[in-house]
Amino acid sequence: MKKNHLREINGDKIRWQYFTWPILILLFCMIFVPYCIFVFSLNMGGFNLSKWLSDLLICAEVCLVFAIPFIILSLLNRRYFGKIICVINEDGIHHKDGLIKWDDIVKIEYEIELPGGVVKENLFCHSVIHTKKQRITLIHTPIFFISKIKKYKPSMDACISKNSKWMIGFIIILLVIAVPIIPLFT
Repeated sequence: MKKNHLREINGDKIRWQYFTWPILILLFCMIFVPYCIFVFSLNMGGFNLSKWLSDLLICAEVCLVFAIPFIILSLLNRRYFGKIICVINEDGIHHKDGLIKWDDIVKIEYEIELPGGVVKENLFCHSVIHTKKQRITLIHTPIFFISKIKKYKPSMDACISKNSKWMIGFIIILLVIAVPIIPLFT
């Protein structure tokens, strides 16, 4: 097995997070299923607040029970196992190809990529570090990478990209609008 030189560097190690998708899917189900039940029962004229609250509670409990192992594994993954993507310390950001010093960084953007759709150069969530001379992409960086950057350099321009914000907003609006329309076609 190839030795990762990033293990030897002191600082906050950013690891590839393996359990994010199962947690996000369960969180999505915990919110989306009660919303669907609410809309469909309103549409059919049989909305009962106490039954809906009961269904909401059951859905939340089921999702939380299934999420607990993934949450524990995710917390352990952040600290103890998983491929190290980069190490952040006072010098800058150490990655597999070297060091990016803080003074060289212009801005950092986090790109959210969803599976499916048009194939792009990166099929995974990633961070793009814009330096004075080049653009460096760190594939598989988790979203808390941004908060770790802010810990070391609070004034750094580090955020989720505008395209990712628009994509997530569009998906949420689409789902909120699509659910009430579905019964019209049945």
